[in-house]
Amino acid sequence: MRISQQNSNKMVIKETPILQIIMLTLFAAGFGFSTIKSNNSISNDPFYLQVENLFAILIIIIVLFVIAFIQFTTIIINKSTGQLNIKRKRLIKPTNETYQINHIKKIIMREFKEFNKGNRTVTYPLFFIMNDNTGPDFEVDFIYSNRSTDQGSIFNRLTKNKKIGTQIAKFIGVPFEEHRAPSIPQIVDIFSSTIKESYKESIDETKKQQ
Repeated sequence: MRISQQNSNKMVIKETPILQIIMLTLFAAGFGFSTIKSNNSISNDPFYLQVENLFAILIIIIVLFVIAFIQFTTIIINKSTGQLNIKRKRLIKPTNETYQINHIKKIIMREFKEFNKGNRTVTYPLFFIMNDNTGPDFEVDFIYSNRSTDQGSIFNRLTKNKKIGTQIAKFIGVPFEEHRAPSIPQIVDIFSSTIKESYKESIDETKKQQ
């Protein structure tokens, strides 16, 4: 994710997941090569070879299917035309969205946390908060954040996306906000306050009935 171009009237932001494609391609190629090598050295049983070849083909198809959904995102903010253009290029279902810059109210960065078997993953996607004067506010996501697990990569991803979001907001002239996920103590406090408030309302209602 980087700002590839910026002047007084135009900003271009690009997200090009080249590394993901290279890694998946190398994985598929390496798996295919190891399967061919295995066929030549382990067994001459036609049934075994057929099953192994089918399995290798299945793995390669799955990898290619995943690559087909990897998207290259280009965001163009053009003050001269007053338009925001978001192009999401991928092999399957590419999209091209156009919005008016003056409909952008603010930019927010959200923090999403997931816990699985003691492991924590964190993402920091960015969103445009829009309102076209025809209804309530709506969100347009424009930067997906790779999942980060270790503390160093989490901090780097947070810092990078915050910097980009701040730059875009400053260029457009709208506020930038961070919406961080509550910590465990904060969740406990919220839960405790909710219970106390419910209990108090129940007591007050009982007194009224008496």
